[in-house]
Amino acid sequence: MTLTATELYTGNHGIMDTDGHIIEPADLWTGDLMEAKYKDRGLCFGRTAEGPHLQLDGKFLRGNDLKSVQAIMGMGRTLEEMEGLKMEWPGDADPAGYNPAARLARADAEGLKYTAIFTSLGLLWNTHITDIELAHAMCRAYNRWVIDFCSGSNGRLVPIAHCFLGDPKVAAEDLTAAVKAGAKGAMIVTFNIRRLPLGDAEWDPFYAAAQDLDVPICIHVSGELREYRPFTRIQPKILHDGGQFLMSVLGGRVAMEIALVDMFQYGLFERFPRLRVGFFEGGAGWVPSLLDKMEAVFDTQVGERSIKRTARPKETFAQQCFVSGDPDETGWARTIEDFGPNQFGWASDFPHPDHPGNYMEHLAHLAGSLHTPEARNGLLGDASVRFFGLA
Repeated sequence: MTLTATELYTGNHGIMDTDGHIIEPADLWTGDLMEAKYKDRGLCFGRTAEGPHLQLDGKFLRGNDLKSVQAIMGMGRTLEEMEGLKMEWPGDADPAGYNPAARLARADAEGLKYTAIFTSLGLLWNTHITDIELAHAMCRAYNRWVIDFCSGSNGRLVPIAHCFLGDPKVAAEDLTAAVKAGAKGAMIVTFNIRRLPLGDAEWDPFYAAAQDLDVPICIHVSGELREYRPFTRIQPKILHDGGQFLMSVLGGRVAMEIALVDMFQYGLFERFPRLRVGFFEGGAGWVPSLLDKMEAVFDTQVGERSIKRTARPKETFAQQCFVSGDPDETGWARTIEDFGPNQFGWASDFPHPDHPGNYMEHLAHLAGSLHTPEARNGLLGDASVRFFGLA
């Protein structure tokens, strides 16, 4: 008989879901948590001739009608079931996606001690926004809301602030305020409106704040406009033909690889040797092949010319990086054992639809395939608890 994840775990900190999501209320960015000067510009559902549609700063966001946006709450549902949802928000969504008591009840049923809580609608508007001041204000409103959402959970629901790389000093101030209010880390997406590398020294005030506050930065996959995507040259046709499959399979993985190489090449980890950086929702199978390639190029004239020749890629990764992988990604069991028990955690992605709903079964199978208690405990919770500074 296959043991459950709870039965397999023998560590001291508890099992942790490193990347759960939450369904924000539709009026979050137009209500009392939004600064008055921005209330009439925040994200909300407006109405077109076809029905409700997300709008931001008075403009409708293409491809974000209510039916499309409802997809983010579709884990475990068929397309037919999604078609039958009420045309309202959050409508027929699983209450665990928007009610803290229901979320804790779900966690209890799954044997989880901690769940990191990330934004959902923020992954959509972050893609479209062009006004930096408005973006920072929307992050502040969300951070106030999610910290309050998690506040009654006795630390079990772990709020992760949404930060925006627009003005680096404002981003640092926003992060500082959120952490002082209770956030345990910050999420940024894999690109930014200014089209600067994530490791660029322009962002140093933000990373310095994270290091001083001793909280991790979580690089997270998001929706992306064509001009930001790694697959720009093939997008026009593949999007028309159903490009969401390609982006779900490859988009997050490639974005994570670019982010890690970018940060290493620009010396971010050298400038901030106590900074912790995690890579979320891009899987984990890419890690060994990418680091092998980075190690090889590091020893060539290309590496000598392009990067500072001090700490090696694998050494840097082991000291400062963390990866959240998918339980159904069976091929990375060897990776966990090769890299040690401190680098990897698992994620449900609940309630998003691009991962299966029986993730606890997959997690038990993955953990059961590991050969040591240290590796199993690290994957199930201990590495994640350390990364987020919860113990």
